[in-house]
Amino acid sequence: KRLFPDVPYIHDAYSQYASKWFGDYRRRCGVDEPRKAYHSFRHTFSTNLKYQEVDYEIRGELEGHATGTAITGRYQKRFKADKLKRDGIDKLDFGIDLSHLRHSKYVIG
Repeated sequence: KRLFPDVPYIHDAYSQYASKWFGDYRRRCGVDEPRKAYHSFRHTFSTNLKYQEVDYEIRGELEGHATGTAITGRYQKRFKADKLKRDGIDKLDFGIDLSHLRHSKYVIG
């Protein structure tokens, strides 16, 4: 299932809608630096995974890249979500204390 079913598919991608929305939002917040774009999140995420020495294949799947060679890409399944979380997401560290969000109504489990 899609996580955000209301996001439209435009020009062979879902990202165009999100990118436009973020650009409008960022300007409304007073951030008018062209280099602060929607994909800045992706670059920061990817760089942090690398600095935390997360396995290359785990990083690739979390970043949404195709995996493996022609042979391994065809015959190997993707990692399960619990492994991606444990070996990737849980290792992220941006140096920000977000502990106050643990009891948010948006936290599941």
